[in-house]
Amino acid sequence: MVKRDPDDIIGRVLARFHQDDAATERTGGTRAALVLDDSVAFLSHALKAANFQVIALTNANSEACKNLLAHRIVVTRETPPYVDDAPVLDYGVIGLDALPSLDAPLTYDDNPTAQMISKAVADFGLAFERSAYVLMLHPSGNHVFRRIA
Repeated sequence: MVKRDPDDIIGRVLARFHQDDAATERTGGTRAALVLDDSVAFLSHALKAANFQVIALTNANSEACKNLLAHRIVVTRETPPYVDDAPVLDYGVIGLDALPSLDAPLTYDDNPTAQMISKAVADFGLAFERSAYVLMLHPSGNHVFRRIA
């Protein structure tokens, strides 16, 4: 039986981690994983251009779709149904309910709604936030962040 040095194993794992970390910095990596429900699915192209991983749901109420939400951020215009499940299914919510209209341009540079989402994710550090929170975006820029207990 070959005896392995634990420090050697840890060293190899850390070297691989730092190598992957450096590769992510070079390629840009994704900023966060966003799940768009039916009401905002048209924002997917603009948000992908902002370097988000985007999953657009066609039927957010199905059990299979609920499994996709874990450790991600749900973006929706219909926030209340998602708030109850967020702590249990382990995801965060960005609500666009207060916005009077959403912009439809496919490019990030031409889409103020996608820019607002991107800025809010960065400003509130949502890519690193744990689950069970809701961030309500407002046209005035006075966004409201709260934890869901």
